Amino acid sequence: MRTCVVCKTPTKKTCTGCSRITYCSAQCQRKHWICHIIDCENPGREITTADRLAASLFGHYILHDKQTMSDYGFCRISGPEEVKFLFLVYHEMFQVFGIKPPTLHKWRVEGRLYQELIATYERAGAGENPANKNFLWLSEHPQIFYSEAGENRLKGQEDYMALKAWTYIGGSESTSPEDVIEEVDNWPYRRRICFLFYMTMVGSDGPPMDLPVFWMDYGFCVFTDHIAEPLQKLYSLLLQRCTFEEFCDAYATSSLITLMDRKGLRDARRKMPDALEVVLSQSPDNISPIWHLKSFALSPEANYRWGALIPYGFANCPDRTESNQLRHFYARLFTEWKVSPLQLHNAAMQDCIFEYLCDSLPTFQVNKTEKKFLRRVLGTHNRRIFIEGSSTTEQWQTLYEWTFAFILYLAFSASP
Repeated sequence: MRTCVVCKTPTKKTCTGCSRITYCSAQCQRKHWICHIIDCENPGREITTADRLAASLFGHYILHDKQTMSDYGFCRISGPEEVKFLFLVYHEMFQVFGIKPPTLHKWRVEGRLYQELIATYERAGAGENPANKNFLWLSEHPQIFYSEAGENRLKGQEDYMALKAWTYIGGSESTSPEDVIEEVDNWPYRRRICFLFYMTMVGSDGPPMDLPVFWMDYGFCVFTDHIAEPLQKLYSLLLQRCTFEEFCDAYATSSLITLMDRKGLRDARRKMPDALEVVLSQSPDNISPIWHLKSFALSPEANYRWGALIPYGFANCPDRTESNQLRHFYARLFTEWKVSPLQLHNAAMQDCIFEYLCDSLPTFQVNKTEKKFLRRVLGTHNRRIFIEGSSTTEQWQTLYEWTFAFILYLAFSASP
């Protein structure tokens, strides 16, 4: 029997909108709804950016949606400290004052978001409490809630990151952002990728999941935590100890692990998940499809290769509803059941995903309806598609050929 996602009580009840997430009571469902609404297949109303903001605060989500960031002021602030305060303000709105996402959305749409935030604090007596740092910060930053005061902020942040990366690799501080971008645009592709990675490392908090070329190529995909703070720290040390040319060469030759060890970071590197060495020894040419699956499952708004999903049963989903159901299933595998991506991929290559999960994961439990669905869609034929012992590059080539054939099949089968 499955357990309630909130309190872990054994239950057979599920969300009425999608029948995937389990709850033991209406109380637990209401408590979890602020997170689940953005994943539910039938939420009953339109999903707003206020819902995405709330889910990022209380669920396992990273706020990377540009529209949400723009709507609620995150693209008009200047640094991590202000990001922290803004998150704390919204957290108090939801958690302490009981403001619901639809109310926050209404305030923003009607152009009175800032005024209502201030009024909510004042009604609670925060205006008379000098110890409330969140209210004091909010009262001093009205400009971040008005788009006319910072409509070019996102571009300004990108310029800041580009200049910081440029000077970090030895470029002149007097170079304009436009000249930096023009210069980098003329570089070879992989050198440009390395520079963009430097931008995410020295100008922000590391690469987000919705940029798979960084999230996968540099190994962040092996962490269950989206932020992957230990790896961020490891790369920060590496960038301090190596030259940009050394880093570019190591990236292009799949030898970032060797570079880390050569720069005295072997012990720190060995504390990372074992899969990191596997990924970095194959990156950037031979990234396994499993990491594309993980990217799609946890961040469906990211760019991904549709063909990479075929080995994991998506070709057996005849419509978007079943595809979304399978995506949600894999999201649970990676977040709730902590499945090993490499072992899952090996099971996929042997056409035994469902059997592997039943035999290897003691906590893996699904109801009869889900079991029937999974047995059907996970009935892959990968041993026919892939040649055993072939390289990842050869597998990708076979995958593309099979994808093209599958698209043709769908086209002809849909013809009258």
